Amino acid sequence: LNTLLKERPVATNAATSGCIVAFGDFLAQASERSRAVHAVEAEADEEMLRRRAARPIASYRSDSYDPRRGLVFASFTVLVTPAWIQIYRIGDRLIGGSRSIPRAIAQGFFTWTVATASNPLFIFYVTAGTGVFVHGLRTWDDVWATYVERMRRNFLTHVGASLGFWGSQWVLLFYYLPPHLRILYASSLQILWNGVVSYIQHRD
Repeated sequence: LNTLLKERPVATNAATSGCIVAFGDFLAQASERSRAVHAVEAEADEEMLRRRAARPIASYRSDSYDPRRGLVFASFTVLVTPAWIQIYRIGDRLIGGSRSIPRAIAQGFFTWTVATASNPLFIFYVTAGTGVFVHGLRTWDDVWATYVERMRRNFLTHVGASLGFWGSQWVLLFYYLPPHLRILYASSLQILWNGVVSYIQHRD
């Protein structure tokens, strides 16, 4: 794998990242089902249930694992992997100087800024993909209403959580790890990050 990451970085990173993200969504769905069961057992109050029912898609939970949702997440990862390889390289060039912890933090902040700026695209892709292929939305108005509700409800929380989560990894990513392992490591962290995102999206 190490050799493939060096010799064929785009294909190898895309394949491994897609598989890792799909597995992360499998774990996230398991966590969502567990929380849903506990919510029912706790006899959630009527106001909370009313708020859920009023959402365009009340909640992306189901009673069983749905691989289609994982495929939506994985497909986005595969599509953007070539761009992220270039973004890491651009960051290396823009933030010059010798290898140091301050430089690593600057590189991390650069990539986080790019990721945050592109996050609305990610949310729209996932909302449209899961809405159409998993939840049966058939009109643009339904997809757009769900996207707007997600952005309004979750975006700022998502930004703050991502800064804390990914910021804690900047030194390891950009100081200790060799460049060809960055995307693989970041994709592995997606397993944990998917859990954070799942909690944000399904909190009440």
